[in-house]
Amino acid sequence: MTKFKVRPMTFLLPGLFLLLLGVGNIVVGNYKVEQYKQVVANLGTLELPPVLQKASPLRRIQLAKLTESRTYQRRKTAVARLDFYHLVSFGGQVFASLSLPFLLIGVLIRLLGDGSAQTE
Repeated sequence: MTKFKVRPMTFLLPGLFLLLLGVGNIVVGNYKVEQYKQVVANLGTLELPPVLQKASPLRRIQLAKLTESRTYQRRKTAVARLDFYHLVSFGGQVFASLSLPFLLIGVLIRLLGDGSAQTE
């Protein structure tokens, strides 16, 4: 009967890939979150202008060229991007967390594999 041997690289390479991907997402996500926090703070509160609150959808489109409406739209877009980069950062944390079991299993296989080879 042949012995099935698992290579440590089977787990180490995916683990390293997930770790690098996770760290990259965390770094980029946090950097962009800080940028968009400043943008949102500069644009003021997210409140629909009074002119647009009572307007019909057709009138809202016509009034979209107003400066007040543009600021509202820009802030709405900035908040959406801020939420997206929060998600990118969270995804990076998930990837980094998923990499740890792979790395641990790969290291354990490497250590246990080396120990059994020395006893034979």
